[in-house]
Formats: sequence, structure tokens, C-alpha cells
Amino acid sequence: MPDVGITPALGLGPIGIGAKVAGAINDDLALSAVPTVAIGLNGGVTPSLSANATYNLSPVGVWANATATGIKGMALGLGGGLSCAAGPGGLYAHAGADALNRGGAFFGPGGWIAMGDAGQIDLGVDFRPIAGILLTHVFVGGSVGF
Repeated sequence: MPDVGITPALGLGPIGIGAKVAGAINDDLALSAVPTVAIGLNGGVTPSLSANATYNLSPVGVWANATATGIKGMALGLGGGLSCAAGPGGLYAHAGADALNRGGAFFGPGGWIAMGDAGQIDLGVDFRPIAGILLTHVFVGGSVGF
């Protein structure tokens, strides 16, 4: 689904298509890789690769993420967060920054709800302070496992 950005103006971001490959190291530690292609509404295409590590501290989970984006104008995002599952869904809070100082820092809350055993819907909002303006990025996403 396209991201929705709310700044002084409303705008739509790219549509992302990707896959997730994940595996458990033990009962508490899991690793994953997520290659994605973002297709801009103006036709531009941007690849990315995300590497993730999650650790279960029941009832809270913590994670770390590194995401390399783009071919020209490379960005390297580093971040992490906390999550708490409740029933078929849960809530999270996360933060991160572009390690190459091109996109600044971000922070925000969100949540997810499972749709059966193989589907999930995500909803969140990220805040990114840039040049005295707090950019707001609202997003809705979905995933299907098989």
C-alpha cells in the first residue's frame, strides 16, 4: 500500500513489494532478511535490503534493524524498538536514524493485528524532525505468509 505523508501538505509515498526470510536461532532469538522494491507513484523504483534481529523478553520483545536503500544516493538506516503482543495483535514503539546523515532521525508508535495464521495488517505513524518541521508519516501495510 502507498505510504501517506502529512506535512504542510498531504502526499502519497511509494508502494513496496518484498519478501521476508526468517529463522529462529533459539526459543528467544530470531533473524530475518527482507529484500524490497519500492515503486513510486511517478514510476521510480528503489531497492532495499533490511536485516533484523529480534529477542523475546516475554511479554516484551526488542529488535534491531539495519536497512540499506537505493543504488545511487545510498541510505543506511539503523534502528530498533520494543513491542508487546496482546491477543492476535500488539503495539510497538521504535526509533532510528540514517547512519549516512541523509534522512535524519525518526521515532513513532504503531501496532499490528493478525488476520488468521498467514496474514497481518500493520498501522503506524513515524515522526521525523527536519529543518524545524516535524514530518508525519502515517502508514498502513499488510503481509501474507505461505
